[in-house]
Formats: sequence, structure tokens, C-alpha cells
Amino acid sequence: MLEGFRAVLRNAWPVLGSIYLLYLALQAPPVRYVGIVGLAIVLPLLFGWALGRLFGVGPWADGESTD
Repeated sequence: MLEGFRAVLRNAWPVLGSIYLLYLALQAPPVRYVGIVGLAIVLPLLFGWALGRLFGVGPWADGESTD
């Protein structure tokens, strides 16, 4: 059971982190800047992660290597 929880948490971690950064970006100015900079760094990585998980493209794909 613990292993299943870890798998769900491992898959949800990038999405939850991005939602938290979005929350920070919507706050008052000192924290807003941290959220905006964090999103600017994380969003391209999240996009690549989503492509790998959903479509099997890129380094986050679950498929085997064709080397």
C-alpha cells in the first residue's frame, strides 16, 4: 500500500509544485516575484514532463530505449 502511495505522489509532484508556484504568483508583490520566476523556470520542464508521460516523447517517456 505504501508503494502505491509513493507512486501516486511521485506522479503528482510536478503538478502540485506548479500549482503552488501559481498560487505564489497570485499573491502580494514580494512573494509574487518568487512565484513568477519559479513558473518561468518550471513551466518548460513541466511541459516536457507532460509530453513524456502522456505521449511517450522525450526523456520522461516510460518506454524502453531504441539504442
